Parts: sequence; C-alpha cells; structure tokens
Amino acid sequence: MQALMNKRVRYELSKVAPSIHFAVDWEVDPYFIWNGFGPDPRNKGYYPHDVTVTATVIINGDLVKGQNVLGGSYDKPGKLCRNVHGYLLQMIDEAIDDLRKKVGVTGLCLTCEMHKAQSLLKKLMTQAYNRQRKGKK
Repeated sequence: MQALMNKRVRYELSKVAPSIHFAVDWEVDPYFIWNGFGPDPRNKGYYPHDVTVTATVIINGDLVKGQNVLGGSYDKPGKLCRNVHGYLLQMIDEAIDDLRKKVGVTGLCLTCEMHKAQSLLKKLMTQAYNRQRKGKK
C-alpha cells in the first residue's frame, strides 16, 4: 500500500529534484517475528511492515529505480507514519545512493538534482537532530 510521504519533504524535494519521483510503500509482513523488548506490538493491533522508499527516473524511455527497505516497522492499518518513525529522510538519501549507482553518469541535470536532493536531506536531518537535542536538555 502506498502511503503519503511527509508533505513538507515531498514539496521540498520536488523543488530541487523535479525529475525524480519519490514514493513510500508499506507492505504487511506476516512472517516477521518480534524480537524486541516487551510484548509483541501485534497484541495491541499493530502490524509489522516492510517499508520501501523508491526514487524513480525515466532514462531513455526506461524506468530506473533506486530503493531502500526497512523491515519490522509496526503501525496500525490505515494509520501509517508519514515519516517512517524518523527514518524517512535517511531512507530517501539511501534510495538516491542506490539510484546513482544504477544510472551512473547520465547527464549533469540529473546528477545535479540528486546532489541537491541529498544536500536538502542532510539539512533536514540536521534540523530534526537539533530539535531532538533541544528536547533532551
């Protein structure tokens, strides 16, 4: 099931990387086995998901995808977390890394967009980190 991405992140990425489509897909993993502390979150109505972040471009008529996957992300049906529990920015960054490996050097425009997107993500991750640090003092 495709989930909405954090609206601010989607908007900011569309400004710096208009040629790259970003998507977040959640798929229930019925075989995931809870190995964390405490009781299995399934007992409270949460389901484990595999979350896939995809960065897609069209090159010479072909779809080229870079992806990053996170398993064991628990959420309730219909209430999927738009920021993938704090991992969204890092997952997008890693999907861009995967995309870069697959497209190689295709042109300055796409390379520039990937660089700008990753610079934006680094800035947003730093801001999120600083907000978290403020709350811990």
